[in-house]
Amino acid sequence: MKCPNCGKEMTKDFCMFCGYMSNGNYIKKRKHKATDLEKILGDEYDTIIRNDNNLTTFILGPLYFCYRNYLFLGVSLAYLNIVCYFGILFFYQNQEGDFFTNAIGMYFLLITILLFFLLNKIFYVSFANYICLYFAKRKIKKINTKYKKQKNDYLIKVKFKNDLKLIIGIILYLSVFVILYILAYLDYI
Repeated sequence: MKCPNCGKEMTKDFCMFCGYMSNGNYIKKRKHKATDLEKILGDEYDTIIRNDNNLTTFILGPLYFCYRNYLFLGVSLAYLNIVCYFGILFFYQNQEGDFFTNAIGMYFLLITILLFFLLNKIFYVSFANYICLYFAKRKIKKINTKYKKQKNDYLIKVKFKNDLKLIIGIILYLSVFVILYILAYLDYI
C-alpha cells in the first residue's frame, strides 16, 4: 500500500518516511536534549544511573571514588577502612596486648574481619554510584551558578573518570602499609 501523504511504500501500518499511520495519525520525531548530568557522565550515564558496574565497585571499594575523580574522598574512606580493621584487631586483644591464644577467639576474630569485609564491599556496591551522582549534581549546580551562559562548554570538559587519580589513590593507600611495616620493623608498634 502506498502512503497517501508522501506516496512511498508503507511498511505494515505506517510510513517509514513521513510517519503517517493508517489510522490517520502521525509519528512525530522528538528531539531529546541531553541533561546536564548526561553531559558530565557521557557514555557511562546508563551504567552509573542503573548501578551496573558492581564488579568494578566491589574490587576497588573506597578507591572507586578515586576512579570517579574524587581523590580526597576515596583516600579518606580507604584510610577509614584501615582504621576500622585496626579497631577490630584492638577489640580482640586481651589485657596484655596479645591476641587471644585459644582457637575460639581466633575464629571470632576471623569471622568478624570477614563480615566487616563483606559488609564494607556490599555498602560500596550499593551506594558508591549514588554518592558519586550526588557530588556530580553538586558540581553541576556550581557550574550553573558560576557560568550561566557558557555552562555547556564547562560541563563537557568535566572528567568523571580518571585513571591517574586511581593510581595515585592506590599508591597513597599502599603507602600506609609500607609505613606500618617500617614502623613494625623498627619496633615502634
